Amino acid sequence: MSSTAPCRVDPTKKDPGAGERPGDEGCGAERDAPELGGARRVGELDGAAACRRQLGLGPPPVVLYSGNFEPYQGVEMLVEAAGRVPEAQFLFMGGEQGEIDALRVQAAALGAGERCLFSGKRPPEELPVFLALADVLASPRRQGTNTPFKIFTYLASGKPLVATRIPTHTQLLDDSIAFLVEPTPEGLASGIRDVLARPEEAPARAERGYALIEREYSPERYREKVARAYAGIAAALREPPRG
Repeated sequence: MSSTAPCRVDPTKKDPGAGERPGDEGCGAERDAPELGGARRVGELDGAAACRRQLGLGPPPVVLYSGNFEPYQGVEMLVEAAGRVPEAQFLFMGGEQGEIDALRVQAAALGAGERCLFSGKRPPEELPVFLALADVLASPRRQGTNTPFKIFTYLASGKPLVATRIPTHTQLLDDSIAFLVEPTPEGLASGIRDVLARPEEAPARAERGYALIEREYSPERYREKVARAYAGIAAALREPPRG
């Protein structure tokens, strides 16, 4: 199922730490850094319930993926994982129409067609409400070394995160703040089931991830790092020439 109706969110209540500002790919693309300033948990944003209805989501837990559908992202693995987690719905935010059509065929063949919903590309201002309606966030990347900006966004949302155990994730994430899994459909399914089966541990890890963002990636922390760097440069310039 796909929905093009906008999921409205009150801009005065939007989580400024939960958005991404992509280029022309729509919400979820990873070209620009999200603003993590004043990051706070998305909680129950105004519009989340209405967005669920517009998207055709039912009562079961929602697993959210946002981003492009390039092969390295592992979206096909997440669709296959959906076939192994019948107790959850999977919401995919992004993608080209041809990619979406192919994934719908894959989901239907796995018996997960009714539980895999594709919103298509969405405006970046809608991401906070998508995060608010999600119960689990997923980053199923197959490969890579650079940490995607959306991982910071996911942590800032205060929602449990399942991510593959590869360098693109492990240079920021560990098992104390996320559910790290092998980059396979079986691994992703196991991690999602683990989140759903541990109603105390999952929020605790999400809380620690949120605290990491507040502690190390807040605007205040950024200004401190920049000031320290400039102070170091200024001190070096004041040193008399040697020799």
